[in-house]
Amino acid sequence: MKYTITLIFLFFLFPFVSDAQKISILSSSGKPVAQAVIVLKPLVSQKEEVFLTNNKGEVEILQWTGKAQVVVSHVSFEIFVDTLSATTELTINLVEKDVKLQEVVVTSEYTPRTAGESVHPVMVINREQIENQAAANLQEVLAQQLNMRTSQDQVLGSGLTLNGLSGQNIKFLVDGVPVIGRLDGNIDISQLNLNNVERIEVINGPMAASYGTDASGGVINLITRQQVDKPLQIGANVMYESIGHYNIDFLTGYNTGKSSVVLSGGRNFFN
Repeated sequence: MKYTITLIFLFFLFPFVSDAQKISILSSSGKPVAQAVIVLKPLVSQKEEVFLTNNKGEVEILQWTGKAQVVVSHVSFEIFVDTLSATTELTINLVEKDVKLQEVVVTSEYTPRTAGESVHPVMVINREQIENQAAANLQEVLAQQLNMRTSQDQVLGSGLTLNGLSGQNIKFLVDGVPVIGRLDGNIDISQLNLNNVERIEVINGPMAASYGTDASGGVINLITRQQVDKPLQIGANVMYESIGHYNIDFLTGYNTGKSSVVLSGGRNFFN
């Protein structure tokens, strides 16, 4: 006797879902937001589901019926919350957060860190302070600071005394590179222009262990501007004194959005 067994597979899906839905998360400028967390809660079922966007800022899910509460969160953007109806494609634009970070200092121990974490107290003179003083060179800025005294020599130029120490005991840096050209141990700080300086960081105290024997009085680091904010920026400064002092400097910057090119120069002339 022969038996024939026929297997019949029936597939049923309740409730029936016809299509998948794609959700795209973009920034306000239209760029995809990767690793954004999407929390979906349909009002009918009240079942909460969590999704994560890919590198294209997209995620595909089964289309829900009716309306659902959608919550989108990302560390760099404001939280989005809304009740939306089901559609085949859904695009959500997030608003960037206005995050204010703590002040970071470069002239620290070995690596940049926040000012509060620095072992040595670092005084920062930012670009706004420099412009408010209308300072043309480093000597004019430091003359207004505490524990500092500037002097003028007809041969050696402008000198600086920090905590009673001067000359070879003060280290001058530009972006961490020592300034050369000492005469009798002094750097003529009136020759250091500030047209391309973004900030000045000063460590007031002995730093010989980190910066060498010529830093027993302190360290002054001039940090130059690495980029410009505007697509094209041009500026120039001219200073004239009747005693025979003529200074001129310029700065030109071009910003492409992804990178910046900054060109600056200057000439000091004094009798």
